Amino acid sequence: MDAVGPWGDHGRQAAERARVDRATVAKLKTVARDGALEALAASRPGRRGKQRDIELEEARAEAERLRTALAEMAVRLMLAEGKEPWG
Repeated sequence: MDAVGPWGDHGRQAAERARVDRATVAKLKTVARDGALEALAASRPGRRGKQRDIELEEARAEAERLRTALAEMAVRLMLAEGKEPWG
């Protein structure tokens, strides 16, 4: 390994452009690399399964509950008024 590090002089140049010291750039590289490795380790090969959308499921359940309640009220109204469904 030479004096400028394993990746050449890029860390020094990045530090100069950002006006920070080289240790900051080195720490950022380490954090980015570790995060990428962690994300890669958590991923699985193949197609991703659908993620559950809890709010959407709750909204659909509520819509179904309201649909059922409305149908029951329509039947009660029809029976209370004694009318035929079509007339």
